[in-house]
Amino acid sequence: MKNTWISIPTYWGNRGTDSHPASVHFDHPSSLDEEGTLLRTLLSLKELKDEFTLLLIVGVSHPEYAHRAHEKVRQIVARASAQYPIYMISPENLPSLNNELSIPFLELKSYGTIRNVQLFFPYLCQADIVVGIDDDEIIPDVDYLQKTQNTGTTLTIDESPKFIWGMAGPYFSGAGEWKIPVDHTLASHPNHIVKRGVYLEQAVTGVMNYQNTGHTSAEETIVKSNVAFGGNMCFSREVIAKACHDPHITRGEDYDYVLNAKMEGCDFFFKPSMQITHLPPDSTGAGAGNNVYKLLNDIKRFAYFRDKIRYIETQHPEKCFDLEYVDPYPGSFLNPEIDFIRDGIEALEYLYPEYCNSHDIKTLVRQNVHEASEMPAKYFEYLSQWQSLLARHTDISTTLKETFRL
Repeated sequence: MKNTWISIPTYWGNRGTDSHPASVHFDHPSSLDEEGTLLRTLLSLKELKDEFTLLLIVGVSHPEYAHRAHEKVRQIVARASAQYPIYMISPENLPSLNNELSIPFLELKSYGTIRNVQLFFPYLCQADIVVGIDDDEIIPDVDYLQKTQNTGTTLTIDESPKFIWGMAGPYFSGAGEWKIPVDHTLASHPNHIVKRGVYLEQAVTGVMNYQNTGHTSAEETIVKSNVAFGGNMCFSREVIAKACHDPHITRGEDYDYVLNAKMEGCDFFFKPSMQITHLPPDSTGAGAGNNVYKLLNDIKRFAYFRDKIRYIETQHPEKCFDLEYVDPYPGSFLNPEIDFIRDGIEALEYLYPEYCNSHDIKTLVRQNVHEASEMPAKYFEYLSQWQSLLARHTDISTTLKETFRL
């Protein structure tokens, strides 16, 4: 077995209120007054056959929850009585790691920055592979880690050698279903944003039903694909050194990472047999507000995706690639006919008319699309710092490493 780390972000707090808004928005943070889902995940990991090291990364919705969340996770870990080594990074102890860097680079202020800590610390600890899962999942397959070991190797796929920079696998529901729940009546709708779920379903169905024309050395289907779920992704040491998550993106950081890797010449692959079970709490909320927030951020990230592609075409042509790699999702949003302000407003009015009647949706959409247009240049500045830091800091002292051990 390679030096394999499992990294699990765990999110605590709440979605905030008008009088006390969240500083970081998560889909379904666990309440500090409740059990949460993390213990179930830790107990599931105890059944895995192969050795690994675990890193927990704690995110909080409000800064004042940092200490309580740190202690909450520490107590949950103690209850799990795990036999595998566990490390934890939270807002409480992250400064200790930043103090060792030439610049205090690491943050826990978005999905992207949290997932970057998920990669950065194991890299310093000489990880060969980092497996990213989430705290609302279990792994029923005791041989799961064996299936991750193709990451960072060269395999013959479709009769040609390919280096596996990174790899993703599917989510299965508690009922054993991998298909994406989607309203198929929207498939004929002219608005691309309205039918975004249809494109996602098409992409996932394509890789789940794919059959290699030439088997891999493991005689399992592995297909080059941008399809990725953030709670079931494997990263080679080599790709971590080249690509990072975008700190500015608020949703879809998994697909965005695959894009970022591709711009650095690194292909991701999809392995249908590398399965986890996703058991999320209800993340839809009782009202439309949370759904609107998600859709607004989808509009922003799809606009950003197109802006980022246009940016490299003019500023970094060496990073361009065959855009068929990102079809049909999110590649469908590269369509130049999409006006993200017009179509975004139309999508919100179509899906959530009552909410739109009482809120200034037009201003919110314009603001999100404008912010997206300013993000590509900021990302490449961040990427340059990431690559420089990982080239400069290739390991971590034993003393410092042990300060994060639970």
